[in-house]
Amino acid sequence: DRVSKNKPSLQNQLRIVWPTVDEIRNSVEGYYGGGSVCGKKKNVSLEFLQPLYRRWSNVAYDPLQTARHVPHIKSFVQPSHDGRSIEWLCLTSHNLSIAAWGQVQRRSKNLPPDEKILFVRHWELGVFFSADTLARSDGNKVRIVPLADYEQDSNGAICLDNDDDEGDDDVIRVPLPYSLNTPAYAADDNPWTDDPVFYPQRDAYG
Repeated sequence: DRVSKNKPSLQNQLRIVWPTVDEIRNSVEGYYGGGSVCGKKKNVSLEFLQPLYRRWSNVAYDPLQTARHVPHIKSFVQPSHDGRSIEWLCLTSHNLSIAAWGQVQRRSKNLPPDEKILFVRHWELGVFFSADTLARSDGNKVRIVPLADYEQDSNGAICLDNDDDEGDDDVIRVPLPYSLNTPAYAADDNPWTDDPVFYPQRDAYG
């Protein structure tokens, strides 16, 4: 119909940063680290998801040195149109499931036909912020951008307080653990699943 023809494709609206089998294999924990990335093959391998996947690691952009560390973070990010800043970000414990996000349904026959409820099986906790919620007290808006660089103290700890930001009060830097333009899967990449599967390639631990 006319509506579906004018609607942007899902691939142009959504990207899913999800580690590949090789990224888990080459991580500092090897295959064992994949236990923190929960996803069953029957769900992760759905055909419509394949064009949406993006790699977790990016050798060209790794300011926080997360490329070889297995993620468990759940974050939802809306990049700006030019891909250089962030419109909003949600850091949360929600995974991609109906149990976590809920489902609109009619749970009782006593409810009127046009009344429904949002049924959430697993309550989660998250933090949402945007340029509007972080606006300065004088009303000026701010820009949220990924942290592109960092300093380290004498103990090697990452310091997010960069002196170069002095006088740049309108910019808030977020230590995003992946790039806003993380690369798409290669032809031989496969999404990681935590099913009990034997992988012939050895990890760092044999």
